[in-house]
Amino acid sequence: LTVGNVAGGSLNINPGSIVTASLGLFIGYAASAGVQVGDGAIFGTNSFTSIGNLQAGMGTLLMAEDGASFGSGPLYIGDLGTGSLLLYSASTVVSGLTYIGSNPGSNGNLSIGNAGASMTTDQLIVAAAGSGTLYMSSGSLTSNGDIAIGNNAGGVGMATINGTAAMLTGNGNLNLGGGGTGSLTVTAGTVS
Repeated sequence: LTVGNVAGGSLNINPGSIVTASLGLFIGYAASAGVQVGDGAIFGTNSFTSIGNLQAGMGTLLMAEDGASFGSGPLYIGDLGTGSLLLYSASTVVSGLTYIGSNPGSNGNLSIGNAGASMTTDQLIVAAAGSGTLYMSSGSLTSNGDIAIGNNAGGVGMATINGTAAMLTGNGNLNLGGGGTGSLTVTAGTVS
């Protein structure tokens, strides 16, 4: 499923609906695109998801309403382009390995801002070789493996935990600036 191939595109998934992409998912392949997941709707793929795939791609996935859920295999937020994943409701995201700012020149953003929002990923890499930003003012984000910020050469990653109800948890190592530049700022909330 491709939203925003060579021209702009949008997909609104209405409350209670189910949309599954069996062969992978592109949001903003080579153009601007947005996907909004409604109340109780289920969206996802058993394959990969690329948000902001090519350099001209600009994609946004918005978990807009309570009960919305999204599932994916490997998740690229800012693959070669610009991508954002926004959890602003009591919604749920489950993914495989997650890259925020995957390749050189990419820009990725993951923002979680609701106490009922929950994301679980196999591993979290903020700025693999691009620019990546993680911002949490509320909600929970759990990596079942490592959390790396500024992982490879050229990667510039910044994570900010700024809310008493925000919780970032890693079940592996926390690596800041493995081969690139990584920073973590905790003004309120929990990191463990």
